[in-house]
Amino acid sequence: MAFITYTTKPENYYVYDANCNSVLRIKKEHYEALSMKNGKDTYQVTVEDFQKKGFLMSSGIKKIEHPAINMLKYQLGSCINSITFQMTQNCNLRCSYCPYSNDQIYKQRHHNTGMISWEIIKKGIDFLKEHSKDAETIYVAFYGGEPLLNKKLIIDAMDYTMLNIKEKKISFGMTTNATLLNDATLSELDKYDISIMVSLDGGRKEHNQNRKFANGEGSFDIVERNVKNIKENYPKLFSKLKFNTVIAPGSNYSSIWDFFKDENNIFDFNKVNFNTLSRNYTDEDIQYDAAFFEERNYETLKAYLMLLGKFDKQNISEHKSDIEHIFSFKEMFIPRKEVPEIAHPRGTCIPGVKKLFVDIYGNFYPCERVDENSEIMRIGNLENGFDIERVTRLLSIGTTTEKICKECWAFNCCTICPASADDGKSLEYSADFKLKKCHGVKENALENIKDYTMLKEFGFEFRMEELLK
Repeated sequence: MAFITYTTKPENYYVYDANCNSVLRIKKEHYEALSMKNGKDTYQVTVEDFQKKGFLMSSGIKKIEHPAINMLKYQLGSCINSITFQMTQNCNLRCSYCPYSNDQIYKQRHHNTGMISWEIIKKGIDFLKEHSKDAETIYVAFYGGEPLLNKKLIIDAMDYTMLNIKEKKISFGMTTNATLLNDATLSELDKYDISIMVSLDGGRKEHNQNRKFANGEGSFDIVERNVKNIKENYPKLFSKLKFNTVIAPGSNYSSIWDFFKDENNIFDFNKVNFNTLSRNYTDEDIQYDAAFFEERNYETLKAYLMLLGKFDKQNISEHKSDIEHIFSFKEMFIPRKEVPEIAHPRGTCIPGVKKLFVDIYGNFYPCERVDENSEIMRIGNLENGFDIERVTRLLSIGTTTEKICKECWAFNCCTICPASADDGKSLEYSADFKLKKCHGVKENALENIKDYTMLKEFGFEFRMEELLK
């Protein structure tokens, strides 16, 4: 049976029924019975009692299949709205946690002098035009290595896109370490509608701990100088400037948080995305210490208190990501009366539609976060287009563990995407490798359900308009 029991406050007992996608408040004796605390016979009797009322039924899912399968050719043929070019596999930094720099953690990439050619960029933009007929807007992005090592082709790519795709709204984006954002470059970029994502890991100490030049010198001072110049002299660019902050193991979370909150520095807290290191494509057990979780949970608690009217709403911008995550519960836990016979766990996007990644050789990948050496992740190329069979295989990741997935209580909360299930060794998913990720996914899902339940207990209605008053 696809359900799980849990408690919140001392006298509140619940069961989450995955078939109904509903949280049910239950009596203590029911909780103890369903938790197998009173033996198998009591468990079975209690389950049967719930089933008479239409709850805790056996899974009605007969087949694991992604609902987008039937529309896949149409989506890939007409609805692509984004393309990201790998401008180079080289970089002027050697960040300690970068997949290209640290082969002790990540196995898939290595820095080299490879650069994308104009021929590949032109073909890529032409491909986007041909396959975005039913997309209202398109987005062209530039990635690396450090993309500004190939600055001329970035400018050429934007000019070519605007010249050849006139019937759609076009925007551009770039992820950069910001060390090459000098005046000459900024003057050129200022002519375009481009969003710039700057990698910045906090103040000087935290940033320089990992983000260093090849000679070992930290990069904070030059990044700070360049961002200050953008703020003072390129207001249009600064309005679309954002920061990606990686919290590496050993980093002082509260110091990083306080740095961005400091009104005296030039880095706007509202523009910061906080991330931890990816656990994909590594055999290493990436561990964060207790202090990190204490500090992170404290900030999350403040977001909850704000939603419940116990904390000043003026601080809403500081907890934007937490609040967006909390409001996603409303969509995740929508009750349903019937279980579809054909379904697929959550967590899988349509490879190639939202974030098509093109490497320097013209190969296609679902996004920039996957292993470029993994055959299963290579979903086509500019010469031959999409490999529909491989895209279908990625989209149908749940079929690898179909029997287990059908009966899993976390079916509707699953966050396993193809990258997290790729062992990088074959054209087929490894069921054992995928299942290793399930424990962490279930732990996270249960925490989300508990948080959702707790907020409902305190009368929170998940209405954004109430929050914004």
